[in-house]
Amino acid sequence: MQNKRLHFYIQCRPCTATAQERKAYCSAGRVIFYDPPNVKAMKQTLRAYLKPFVPEEPYCCPVRLAVQWRFPYSKGHHDGDYRLTRPDVDNLLKSMQDIMTELGYWKDDALVVELFAQKIWHKAKPGYCFTITPLGEEKWRERREETEESGCTL
Repeated sequence: MQNKRLHFYIQCRPCTATAQERKAYCSAGRVIFYDPPNVKAMKQTLRAYLKPFVPEEPYCCPVRLAVQWRFPYSKGHHDGDYRLTRPDVDNLLKSMQDIMTELGYWKDDALVVELFAQKIWHKAKPGYCFTITPLGEEKWRERREETEESGCTL
C-alpha cells in the first residue's frame, strides 16, 4: 500500500525540554549518559501526543517532514510571530524525529530527506502542526535530476 500525505494538529502546550539536556557521569572509568526527569517527561508526553496519529503502515519511501511548534504567549507577541528564544528548533526536532521513528512513522529516519521546521507564537491554537508528504520514487528522481542540472540543492 502506498502511503498518503499525513497532516495533523495537536492542541497542547509544546514541550520545551530537548535531548540536548541529557546528563552524564563517570562510573568505573566509563561515561554513562542518562535523561534527567524533565527530558524523560518530555519524551513520554511526546509519545502520548504522537501515538494516535501513527500511520497504519510506516513510510518506506523518501518523505518531507514539516513541523510547526506553536507556543502560547500573554503579551508582546502576535499570532504567527517567530519565537526567537530557546529552545533551538534543531534540538526540538531531534527529539521529535527520534520518537516518531520509535513509534513507526517510517521504517528508518534516513527516509526523512526534506525538513521544514518553524517555531512561532500562537495564542489561539498553541500546539504542534505536522505534515508528512511522501515524495515517492518518481518525484524523488525528478528532484534529484533538477538538482544535478542546476547544481543548486535548494
